[in-house]
Amino acid sequence: MEQESVSFLSRIKKGAYFIVGISALILGAIGAFLPVLPTTPFVLLSAWCFIRSSDQFYDWLIGNERFGKTIEDYHNGRGITKNIKIRAVLMMWTTITISVYFFITNLHLTAFMYLTAVSVTFYIYRQPTLEEYIPDAKIGE
Repeated sequence: MEQESVSFLSRIKKGAYFIVGISALILGAIGAFLPVLPTTPFVLLSAWCFIRSSDQFYDWLIGNERFGKTIEDYHNGRGITKNIKIRAVLMMWTTITISVYFFITNLHLTAFMYLTAVSVTFYIYRQPTLEEYIPDAKIGE
């Protein structure tokens, strides 16, 4: 009986991670085309969720031409490129500032959003900075 409940809870947990992963991936894909939505944090979140829920989706995401190398570098502790760091922080601050200016009237929520932005900015800053990736074909040209 106890084993069944653990298995059931494990499936629920995996399902929740999978749903969050898919949602984050969709938001990340939208962010690739919509300048006020940051792509990288959503894609990293989806990878984090997929590694806990679906090997198939994680492998697909890692194999993705656009995001795979960034996710793998981050996951293996090598870091994030300077360009991605700058874009992620700028997009986050821009989005939060626009949201606060046009939509948020609650002072506590505003403070929470800016505190979150400061925390995430500090976290991104502390990550190792990778040199920009240059494909082998372009070296020496």
